[in-house]
Amino acid sequence: MAEHPTVVADIGRPTALTAPELDPSSRSSELRVAALIGTGLILWIVIWLGSLLQFEGDLRSMSDLGLVSVLPVGAFIGVGLLTMSFCLTLWWLPTSNVLLTAHVTALIVMLFGTPAVLEEVPRFNISWRHAGIVELVAREGTLRPDLDVYGNWPGFFLIVGFLSRAAGVSNVLGFAEWASVVFNALYLGPLLLLYRSVAVNPRTIWLAIWIFYAANWIAQDYLAPQAFGYLLYLTSLALLLHTYSGRARTWRRHQASPWGASVACITLVILFAAASVPTHQLTPVQLTISLAGLALVWREVPRALPIFLACSIAAWAVFMATPYLDGHLPEVISDVGRVGSSVEEGVSARVAGSEGHLFVVRTRLALSCVIVLLALAGCARLLASGGRGAVDRRLFVLALAPAVLPAIQSYGGEVGLRAFFFALPPLAYFAANLFHPPWTRRISLSVASATVLVLLFLLAAFGFARYGNERAEFFTRDEVRAFEYFYDHASPNSVLAVAASNAPWKFEQYELHQYVVANQLDGWDEAAESENWDDFLADLAARMNKVDTTSYLVITRSAKAGTELVGDRPGAVEAFERAVRRSNLFLVVFSNSDALVAAARKSS
Repeated sequence: MAEHPTVVADIGRPTALTAPELDPSSRSSELRVAALIGTGLILWIVIWLGSLLQFEGDLRSMSDLGLVSVLPVGAFIGVGLLTMSFCLTLWWLPTSNVLLTAHVTALIVMLFGTPAVLEEVPRFNISWRHAGIVELVAREGTLRPDLDVYGNWPGFFLIVGFLSRAAGVSNVLGFAEWASVVFNALYLGPLLLLYRSVAVNPRTIWLAIWIFYAANWIAQDYLAPQAFGYLLYLTSLALLLHTYSGRARTWRRHQASPWGASVACITLVILFAAASVPTHQLTPVQLTISLAGLALVWREVPRALPIFLACSIAAWAVFMATPYLDGHLPEVISDVGRVGSSVEEGVSARVAGSEGHLFVVRTRLALSCVIVLLALAGCARLLASGGRGAVDRRLFVLALAPAVLPAIQSYGGEVGLRAFFFALPPLAYFAANLFHPPWTRRISLSVASATVLVLLFLLAAFGFARYGNERAEFFTRDEVRAFEYFYDHASPNSVLAVAASNAPWKFEQYELHQYVVANQLDGWDEAAESENWDDFLADLAARMNKVDTTSYLVITRSAKAGTELVGDRPGAVEAFERAVRRSNLFLVVFSNSDALVAAARKSS
């Protein structure tokens, strides 16, 4: 018998693997191993969940290193136990889909559900804003295009708004707490479909999935259109690759028309791709680029597919997103081709702030670089295998395609993060091949040790990279009460001003009020530097009193934490609050340990 299974040339499927040497030799021993691993999984649940539920610390005391600085010891023990249990399952029972799925599900809950267990209310100020837009759709049944940018790409909000209305739920903030867990769980199906389309080694498949989640620090999976758009993106590509996984994959060389292929698959891909167009600005653009790249190297992809999607994007922009483009078209066009400025805005400009925050930013860069290096090493191992393994050109294209994004748009400095997120599935696959390439039958101690160490490193870095800004990104119930006071007392068309945008606001009555962010106004930097707030407060009060109704200013703990974290004039918000309390232009009407609400006095 040959030492290695036969592998189809280029990027075809390898034949099924024989059982590895470390697998149990009988059904009874296999059951005993499964029972042992299952017991370990239950033990992890008890230790991890028990330590979080018994947590008695104060999240306000966390340092600039983020959530890791206050987590109980049991949470870290749980990480190690779950990783070891997964690796044992991967080596001894690689075909046990139930156990492996249970481990990955536990990983998703651990990585993305920890804040929901520990924190009182949903994190991320943008989640509260999105909840407010959903509340508007549920209440009014529509979303105005002239309201803001969301009204021009309303797909996600219309779906969630109508669902919440049908369910009789007036506010989706309860769901927002667990949105990251739900979306990442939904990503598992397309990821499995995608990886099974290009690999037959179950160890490679499941290790790639684990690496994907361990490296997903980007935090684009909360209650947001991009999270839903990413699901559509993954599903479209997974369907396309899975449907034609058994066909020969070659470079396009005068091939026959692929329109005779699966009509059902192409129809579904078109539907999912079309659904992404009114949902998010960036996702359909990346899907178009990825499909165009696949069409160049893979004859099964109809060339008309990326052309159709590009035309759909253009048609939506011209006929449906006109209110937004009328005021922002020059800004959108000016970013095209400015790769250097996109990189500087997305990377260089973010390396600032406190020492703890700088460590977090550098950890994010290091984690991303490690994933890329592991993927390159995996590709190199496949290429050096002498025909036993092959680099799948389709995944290679999908890994490179997001690199085009910085040349199109800076996306508010986030385009680098989005590009890494789009490239992460193929990068995770190639990284997994470094440890478990297609021809692997035996697992040496060195490979086993290296796998454990790398996975533990990724999870340790994930804790800092994902939750390093948690001191500013989490909110307390007292902060929310301040905004509830505003909504209970403010009349329509009132001005709601905040010291900084990092606050749990806009979660209801979204279209009924005007909004002001104090530290984004002219004069803030000058007032903070001179420590003389009189003129700034006078201008702010005048701006708020332009309406006939009483307007309110809210200053929160998170606003102070956020500005200190990123080095945006630390201490300025506290000084601003002291000045407001002393000023006769404002009257403090509500106050607690984490927030202050001041009404702008009307001039006599």
